[in-house]
Amino acid sequence: MGDIKTYNIGNIEKAQFVYQSLDYQALIKRIEEKQEIIEYLQATGKTERALKAGAELEALEQELEQFKENVFRLYETFTKIEINTERLAQAKSHFDQGEFREADAILNAEDMARDLDRLIERDRQLDQEKAEIERNKTQIANEFLIKARLWATFYNEPNRFEKACEYFETALRAASNPETIFEYAVFLQNHNCFDQANPLYEEALQTYRELAQENPRAYLPYVAMTLNNLALLQSDQNDYGPAQGNYEEALQTYRELAQENPRAYLPYVAMTLNNLAIFYLQAMPNKEKSVGMATEALEILQAFQQVLSLQGYIQTASQVLEANGVDTLQDQ
Repeated sequence: MGDIKTYNIGNIEKAQFVYQSLDYQALIKRIEEKQEIIEYLQATGKTERALKAGAELEALEQELEQFKENVFRLYETFTKIEINTERLAQAKSHFDQGEFREADAILNAEDMARDLDRLIERDRQLDQEKAEIERNKTQIANEFLIKARLWATFYNEPNRFEKACEYFETALRAASNPETIFEYAVFLQNHNCFDQANPLYEEALQTYRELAQENPRAYLPYVAMTLNNLALLQSDQNDYGPAQGNYEEALQTYRELAQENPRAYLPYVAMTLNNLAIFYLQAMPNKEKSVGMATEALEILQAFQQVLSLQGYIQTASQVLEANGVDTLQDQ
């Protein structure tokens, strides 16, 4: 095999594809003719016309330099791209012989535009097909999620836990969304599978945080709930530092949400206060904080005494206060 020649802007004129080019030869011929005219005009004393011809020669020489630069850029492009179509292969073959016009003719704009239109249409069709596939996968994921939740209720089945996990994981394989990840983490946490639940909560939390950046009103409640559950899990694992931080962030997030919609989110503030009150009672004993959290929870819940679903929160706050040696008065 012969050595492969490489060129730069300085030696491009020595390349076969340059000196065999008809455009190059035409420029060289015009330059030579102009030089002969200048020599004749100078010899015959026609100075003014010689100066004008000199300016024209300079313009031709600049044109030649631009031509060589453009050819070099074309050469560089050919060396960088993959020659993977018949048109490109033929165009490259013509280019190597200095047949630039023939190379251009091979690259027929109308033919290439029609091919491009077909590809764009195919791409659009594939996008539609992919969107339909994603919708179908989400539907199947929802079906497996329901199946997992159903099996969680089959207490008389000896393989209830294993089957529920299998269906949760299949749901995630179909469509890994934060809602399903969170549901699976809760299921595992309720069955004391803390090591398996922890990374799921972390994954759901990261996704909810990203979603909340674009739509805080919709997703900050999910951020707060995931933080609360993760903190509870970490506390059960004696990982008190991260648990404390996540509880505090969950509480702060619920407080901010309650400022805009107190009826909807004050109960969640009370719930998190209760969790922190228990945390400061048992995990990281701090009587002042525990009593303060439980007392604030009770104060919030005074406005919700008629809501049956919140009676458990009231009872929990009272029990925490009693455990701290603080008497509580049960109004009504």
